[in-house]
Amino acid sequence: MSSSFQPHPSLIGDNQAKSIAAIVFISIALYNALELMVLIPLTFKTYRSLYFWSLLLSAVLGIIPTSLGTSFQFFALAPLWLSLLLSNIGFIMLVPTQSVVLYSRLHLISTNYRLLRALKWLIIIDTIILVIPTVTLNFGSEYFSYIPSWVRAFDVVEKIQVTWFAAQETLISGVYIYETVAILRISPQEDKRRHKILYELIAINVTAICMDVALLVLEYMGFYFTQIIFKALVYSIKLKLEFAVLSMLISMRAHFSLFVPSTTTKQGTKIHAVGAPLAGYILEFKRNYNPSMDPHDQLFVIGEVQSSHIIDSTPRGKIELAAAQIPTPGKWMIGKDAVGILQSKRSVKEGSTESWNRIAACILYPEIPHLPFHFPPSPSLHHPPYYIMLGKIALEEAFALPRFAEKTKWWAGMFATDTEKHTAEINDVGPIRLDFAEKYGVGLQILSYTAPGVQDNWDAKDAQALAIEINDYIAEKVKAHPERFAAFATLSMHDPQEAATELRRCVTQHGFLGALVNDTQRAGPDGDEMIFYDNAKWDVFWSTCEELDVPLYLHPRNPTGTIYEKLWADRKWLIGPPLSFAQGVSLHVLGMVTNGVFDRHPKLQVILGHLGEHIPFDMWRINHWFEDRKKVLGLGETCKRTIREYFADNLWITTSGHFSTTTLNFCLAEVGADRILFSIDYPFETFEDGCEWFDNAEMSNTNRLKIGRENAKKLFKLGAYKDSEA
Repeated sequence: MSSSFQPHPSLIGDNQAKSIAAIVFISIALYNALELMVLIPLTFKTYRSLYFWSLLLSAVLGIIPTSLGTSFQFFALAPLWLSLLLSNIGFIMLVPTQSVVLYSRLHLISTNYRLLRALKWLIIIDTIILVIPTVTLNFGSEYFSYIPSWVRAFDVVEKIQVTWFAAQETLISGVYIYETVAILRISPQEDKRRHKILYELIAINVTAICMDVALLVLEYMGFYFTQIIFKALVYSIKLKLEFAVLSMLISMRAHFSLFVPSTTTKQGTKIHAVGAPLAGYILEFKRNYNPSMDPHDQLFVIGEVQSSHIIDSTPRGKIELAAAQIPTPGKWMIGKDAVGILQSKRSVKEGSTESWNRIAACILYPEIPHLPFHFPPSPSLHHPPYYIMLGKIALEEAFALPRFAEKTKWWAGMFATDTEKHTAEINDVGPIRLDFAEKYGVGLQILSYTAPGVQDNWDAKDAQALAIEINDYIAEKVKAHPERFAAFATLSMHDPQEAATELRRCVTQHGFLGALVNDTQRAGPDGDEMIFYDNAKWDVFWSTCEELDVPLYLHPRNPTGTIYEKLWADRKWLIGPPLSFAQGVSLHVLGMVTNGVFDRHPKLQVILGHLGEHIPFDMWRINHWFEDRKKVLGLGETCKRTIREYFADNLWITTSGHFSTTTLNFCLAEVGADRILFSIDYPFETFEDGCEWFDNAEMSNTNRLKIGRENAKKLFKLGAYKDSEA
């Protein structure tokens, strides 16, 4: 194609309708861009965020050059080189940058930083991979249009980049919709305004996805001209929709106040921040203010704000950390700690770090004259949890028979630093653990008999009698608090049929949710034998589990007999959680995998505590050796699927006694959020440690809900319980 001014071939002939459509589309796109050029700087009070610059650059250097370049080319208003230069600058700053716009505000609703990092690198890499060949072939196909290979290559690359960027934007919008739905599920139901905004945000993202689909349809139907002209309009509309998203985010986070009462009356000073994190804040001071006279305000004393009202409850910076340690004052208590939080009923409690750092500093520490502030540590004051998830289900929570109190105390000496306290807690199935549950948001506890339990009894008759006694005892305790307690059956595992019969009795008569056994059953005349449940003899038991549709929790116990003497006697500090527990259970469950238990019983569900007893961390190596070595040598005869498939279909892991965010995130990657369950391992671990960690661990709200309660509700087919829908 020559560089002289010639109309584009698509406009030759009877194409007046296309010309009019092009003029209309381009005019609207340019109008939207000019409007955004004015509105964006006026809306943002600071110009440093990625969201601000991606929005502004998309409008100024994206829509405008695209519209002008397209007009120049199709209406022959400028040399070809200028038209192509403007069009391609616009393409670079418009299409890939739209993904940056979507990405740059995703952190406002998602705390899944691994996903955010992955999306960031996806945008960077595919921009490099797709933009360079698209621009090169665009110039080549226009200047060398007489060479068919250039035209064909550009046609292929154009379809690829349109498809890829549409899919990428759909992916990011899909994540936004997914996380927004998760927020809706945990938002207070009475907050109708907030729900309306969130639904509108979902609708906006769905609309953007539909427009991407429209561009794809035009591209694949061969309407290249229409798609190019329409693209500038579509992206200008999407940027206007982004501006609507920005306005909604501002309206969701616009009001927050501190109230400082006077020393003598219920009046005081209201310090009101108006604005939002994206737009900045201004302060208003209302003196002689009485909150009870304002119908829009509610007063919450520090420390008494309900978690359901708080969206961002994690302190940031030294001031907020110090404020979180202040004891709860009386409502009209005199003194520097008497700071209340006023909340408009029309808004969400969240403030600006910068503004509130300065306000709180002046109120709480007026004697410190300068910033930054340094606060002395307060070792006597313990941090309350910043966020409490209600309705959690904990399912590795031990109890003991009170008549074994002395034996329990002796066992506690191996695990507890305060044996008296441990004994009192494990013997209690009432006020002590209910108080802990209320304080830390545990709605339901599934109770099980403490290790080593019946598995330590090598006399089959005595073991069976003890199991029945334990089950009848805990059934009565559960009946007293059915909305707070459930139970796993305790089983003697000397005989498969006997174990199956007792499990059936417990499930059908007592309503138990499954069974928990403490690894292998001791047997033999001196208790030195170990019964594993990974051979065909135990099929009758596993068939009963399938028939009743209840899981079995495979819990560890201490090594005994010859195994103890040979492996652990000289290494006693490794007994229990440091090593022996995981070693025993992982051997047992991998034996079930390799001996075909799950292939013969494909619906069987087995739960492993302590984040999988080390197995997830060896997942790749186990899978590699099973699939690439052992199955070649014969393992495939009994083990039909991969270890990952068994974890996806048959195995669950819990967080019991393993309160590490790094480790949990690894398990999320290896096992997936759909197969992880929250647990504490009380009283060997504390409610405080397990719940405060989980409630504030870095993960998405969706995963927190799944792990905290939703997975367990599905697995155990639970009805209503305390805070089950909170």
